[in-house]
Amino acid sequence: MKKQWQVINPASSNKLSELLNINIDGDFSFEILIGPSNSIGANYFSIFLKKENTVSLEPIILGLFNSGIYPGYNWLEIINFKKQIAFDKNQLLEVSEQAELEIFANLGKILPPGGHLMIEYESAYRRLTARSLLVGVPPDATPVGRLLYIAGCGYSIKNWYIPEGGREGLRKLQGFKPLDRQHQIITAKKQINILNQYINSDQDLEWDITGYTKPIAEQAHLYLSDIIKNEK
Repeated sequence: MKKQWQVINPASSNKLSELLNINIDGDFSFEILIGPSNSIGANYFSIFLKKENTVSLEPIILGLFNSGIYPGYNWLEIINFKKQIAFDKNQLLEVSEQAELEIFANLGKILPPGGHLMIEYESAYRRLTARSLLVGVPPDATPVGRLLYIAGCGYSIKNWYIPEGGREGLRKLQGFKPLDRQHQIITAKKQINILNQYINSDQDLEWDITGYTKPIAEQAHLYLSDIIKNEK
C-alpha cells in the first residue's frame, strides 16, 4: 500500500501536513500518505502511527480529504479507524480512548469554519453508535457524536443512514463547524433542545446504550450551555 501512495512531508502545502507537528498520547506521531482522487476529486489519505523510528504496519485511519475556496468544499471523511494497530508481528497496540480523542481533536483543527467531518458507524467498532441511533438516541449522544464534538464539528449533526444511490458509501454521521459566532449560538440552541429531551426522557433502553449515551449527552449539554451562557 505505501509504495502506491506518496508520503506527505512537513513542508507540503497540503493541510494534512499540519498533523505531522503533533504528538498523540505523549508517545506517538503520524506518518501520512496521500493517495489517488475519487470520482468527485477528493483525495484518499491514510494515517500511520509512528513511535520513534518505527511506523505501524497498517494505517490507524483511512479517509478522504477535500479542500476548496468555499466552506462546504472543505471536509474530511473517516472511512475506517483501527482500534488495534500492529507495529510488528509480535506487537499489537490497543489504541486508548485518550489517544482516539486526541486524534479527532487534531483532525478537526485542520478544517476551517463551515467545514465538516464525517465518521462511519458501519464497522464493528462503531456498533454501539449504530444500535443507539436505531432506537432513537440523538446523534449528539452517541460515541461517534462525541468525536464530532471533540473535533469542533458537533454543532449540527446529520445522520446519513440511507445512502442515496450508494454513492455516499457507509452509514455515517456528518458534523459541521459553525461559520461564525452567530451561527455557533443558533445551532447550539437547537442542539441543546434535542439533548434536553433525551436526558429527561424515561425511554427504556438496553443498559449499555443508556450507560454510554446519557453521560455523553450530559457532557454535550454542559458544553453547549457554556456557549449559550456566554452569548454576546
